[in-house]
Amino acid sequence: MLSWYILSLGNDPTTKYNYEKVYAQPTCCGTEAICAIRAFDDGHNHPLISEQLKFEMISALWNNRETPNVRLHYSGREQESINIVCHNYLFNKTVGV
Repeated sequence: MLSWYILSLGNDPTTKYNYEKVYAQPTCCGTEAICAIRAFDDGHNHPLISEQLKFEMISALWNNRETPNVRLHYSGREQESINIVCHNYLFNKTVGV
């Protein structure tokens, strides 16, 4: 069963330990940074972040549009760099507020 996880620690949205499991769909506002993801649980209240989910995260960031499994929010900073490593490539997006 898929669960929601809020990115609550660190800056790397691909590290499962940076997420906190929540028991209701989170409300996030914005289009600049990862706020929450929906994924299967690893058995220890952390998300299993598949390659497919990483690509969905990249797509959400590049298109500035949430997806069924990715919620976005405003960074609250003047400028933020979001780095996602996937298939040995580095995707870098710098966003200005």
